[in-house]
Amino acid sequence: MRILLHWLVNALCVYIVAQILPGFVVAGFGSALVVALVFGILSVVLGPLLQILGTVVTLPLVIGTFGLFFFVIRFLVYLFLLSLTAHLVGGFYIATTGALVIGAVLLSVLHHIAAMFFQPAR
Repeated sequence: MRILLHWLVNALCVYIVAQILPGFVVAGFGSALVVALVFGILSVVLGPLLQILGTVVTLPLVIGTFGLFFFVIRFLVYLFLLSLTAHLVGGFYIATTGALVIGAVLLSVLHHIAAMFFQPAR
């Protein structure tokens, strides 16, 4: 049940960003559901591998910035996975690199806001 709620919230976030941002196009809420599903699967399967690879390749920068460059690596992986999702899912299109970057930031902010509301009580 929790995974289903998380999936629906992520789809809603994608749909909201598509309504706000020109150049970030989702055909409808059904397409947003598919985008959320594909992006979630890619994030689980490829995300950790790409983050490790990026950290190993840029290890001197990560060490030199006391780990702060790791945030850049995570953001670049997020951008790559979002772009890959746009290539894989019909009905989802990102027109420009600017729309990709701004859309990724907006999605991240919306996900964090939604996480505050849907966290289980402790």
